[in-house]
Amino acid sequence: MTRDSKRKRVALVSYHFPPEQKVGGRRSFQLRTHLPSLGWDVRVLCSRLPDGGPREDPEVLEVARGKLGEWLRSLVRADERPLFEQWSGTPSTGAA
Repeated sequence: MTRDSKRKRVALVSYHFPPEQKVGGRRSFQLRTHLPSLGWDVRVLCSRLPDGGPREDPEVLEVARGKLGEWLRSLVRADERPLFEQWSGTPSTGAA
């Protein structure tokens, strides 16, 4: 894929990503696969594989497991509450 400045960019943040066989990883992979055909330049940020092996996709940035939140907080304004709660406005403690 060529990097065209006119292409829209998106970063997918996913705890799991192939070759891990988790549902969340498959969904992210499907987006990673299909968005470029719609004009998107896609990057993925995910946790390292449990066995430490490398991923085959050069557009994937791996972060130490358990450190995704810390990495995101270094890029965006966020307080100590869970990121999902801050960005969605949905409480993360039990049913509201």
